[in-house]
Amino acid sequence: ISKKYNDYIFIINTPLISHLFRFSTFFRNIKIIYFVHGYRFHNQGNFFKNYFFKFLEIAFSYNTMAYININSYDYDFTINQLNKKSLKIKGVGIDLKDKLYQTINPNRIFNIGVIGAYKKNKGYNDLIKIAQNKNLNKNIKFECYGYGNNSKYKFYLKKFNLNNVNLNSFTTNIFSAINKFDILLHLSYREGLPVSLMQCLIRGKPVICYNIRGCVDLISDGKNGYVIELGNIEKVIDKINYLSNNKENINNLSINAYETINDEYSSKHISQKILNYIQNI
Repeated sequence: ISKKYNDYIFIINTPLISHLFRFSTFFRNIKIIYFVHGYRFHNQGNFFKNYFFKFLEIAFSYNTMAYININSYDYDFTINQLNKKSLKIKGVGIDLKDKLYQTINPNRIFNIGVIGAYKKNKGYNDLIKIAQNKNLNKNIKFECYGYGNNSKYKFYLKKFNLNNVNLNSFTTNIFSAINKFDILLHLSYREGLPVSLMQCLIRGKPVICYNIRGCVDLISDGKNGYVIELGNIEKVIDKINYLSNNKENINNLSINAYETINDEYSSKHISQKILNYIQNI
């Protein structure tokens, strides 16, 4: 493909494809733009994995004309460490037609949403620990939505007799589910710029998340949610209990959450920025 379209600009996505494509064309003069949805290394990552993947990116940067980044950590690395051109945008874009402020659910049950693939790095092991913690308020329900095999986590729910967690399948009508959330709990250990957070923010849902790349680009602690030190389950439980006991205190967080996402996050705006960027290059 690269030989056939030698004069074209190639925009590559995802770490695996970016590594394979740049490796296979390393000694050829190919024009490549890498749209980075999240480097495989990050400030909370394993030291040895970080070192390995940083080495790969530095090597492949010699075969990369320019970059597109979606969070501050990746952008700073591209500019300062790789010394390459980069466009920083607000993710892959969302449809702002879905932006609609939702009032707080007055029901007795405090509904906490969890959106993410059923994988370990999405924090489901932490969720199980939180759900079985004796200090967690009893009026709390976790509604999870994601793709993948959740049988492992269903086993844990049965093993620990947990009735406060529902593991739902992936849904294309996620906003119908989000409307029933009081807050979003995002326990992922690695992100680029999570769409699920933006989807909840445009519906006025505050977010509790870990202090990881991408999440800290969207959530300001105490303003539109809470940012917790990675793996600090007790602190997560404290914030959940506080909000579930004081629903009126969610209102300010909710308003700020709704106002977080502006036109710069729209698919149309981002597409135009990318097009202008390519044309200028």
